[in-house]
Amino acid sequence: MEYANAKVLADSGVISPSQLALVQAKLDKARAEAALAASHLQFTSIRAPFEGLIGELKVRLGSLLEEGELLTTLSDPSQLWDTLKNPSGLPPRASKPSPATSKSYCKLTWKCLPT
Repeated sequence: MEYANAKVLADSGVISPSQLALVQAKLDKARAEAALAASHLQFTSIRAPFEGLIGELKVRLGSLLEEGELLTTLSDPSQLWDTLKNPSGLPPRASKPSPATSKSYCKLTWKCLPT
């Protein structure tokens, strides 16, 4: 806005070309500062290299961090395996995947009772 007004004044001879150049320099500086701020803002976002499950958070909101410090773990759900203990001795109930999905897995559920 300031540059547009200065351009009109320079075209009509009210201000000198050097004054217009000064206003142009201020505009260029403001644009550079905005680009730098946008660049710094990108460093505040954490992006994962793949979709997955976030593990335990190792830090709290507001914690001071050092470069390379572990924040959490990210697990690929297609690569997860788990070993379950069945203290009840009862067999699990297995259910087939729904026909709408193409997944080849079974869902196992246990009815757990409080001890």
